[in-house]
Amino acid sequence: MNNEAHSARTIPPVVLGVVAIVGLTLLHLTGSFFFILDAQDPANRTLARAMVGLTQLMLMLIPTVILAQFAVGPVQQSLRFRPAPPFSYLAMGIAIIAVWPLLQTLLIAQELYLIPPDWLASFKSAQQATESTYRMLLGSETSADLLLSIAIGALIPAVSEEVLYRGLGQGLFRQAMRPAGAILASGLLFALFHFQPLTFLPLLGLGCFFGFVTQSTGSIVPAITGHAMFNAITIMGLSAVAKMPELQPEPPTISTELLLQSLPAAGVALVVFVLVIFWFRRMKPETSEPAR
Repeated sequence: MNNEAHSARTIPPVVLGVVAIVGLTLLHLTGSFFFILDAQDPANRTLARAMVGLTQLMLMLIPTVILAQFAVGPVQQSLRFRPAPPFSYLAMGIAIIAVWPLLQTLLIAQELYLIPPDWLASFKSAQQATESTYRMLLGSETSADLLLSIAIGALIPAVSEEVLYRGLGQGLFRQAMRPAGAILASGLLFALFHFQPLTFLPLLGLGCFFGFVTQSTGSIVPAITGHAMFNAITIMGLSAVAKMPELQPEPPTISTELLLQSLPAAGVALVVFVLVIFWFRRMKPETSEPAR
């Protein structure tokens, strides 16, 4: 390790991890803002969408890799960017499919019981604005547009965010915390910096699951795979609505009856999800920690 890396490591790892996550996330969001505005004009949409993806690569992914090399050590070790056991990818795919009914049930439950009514209206307004932006930016009417949307909205964010949150951030937190604390810290920041109050709890759970898998396998590649799958499913739904607006369903009335109707599917999904977690728990934990 060179002298510069040694000096950088005198910064407490938790502080460095928080500063890296907060700073690079906000840098990316700021850099993307004007391109998202340009995407509102159909004539500029394709170029603007491509620039949003390029901005995330330039302002999040590349700085994360440089910072990891400078402050921690070789990228393969510091970011845990290494192959994982082959079946871990299949297990991650099964988990992502199972997580959808769980998330839907949680969203219903929190609206009924967890969020004060006074807050709910403002949270819904913010959520609708976010969803409108996603539909405008990532909704696709052709196969070529869909591939571009998946690259920009699924693959690039999955790589960039997992490298930052589960690679650099969680790895730095792990130097000062137990694994559970590092997983929770990176998951909390992941949920907070999506700025979506209604989906905070689902994002927290998803972020912690990705962190757990990263800790269990010693690799961020399964988390990247799962993150990309989750985003791609969302984008394909947006694209289906863009092609056939009549597919856009009327929002169901949130009620106890709707919650009860969702419970059987959520119960099956929960069993599957728990089995996946136990499968990952049986794996050998990572054997190499980032250099200190």
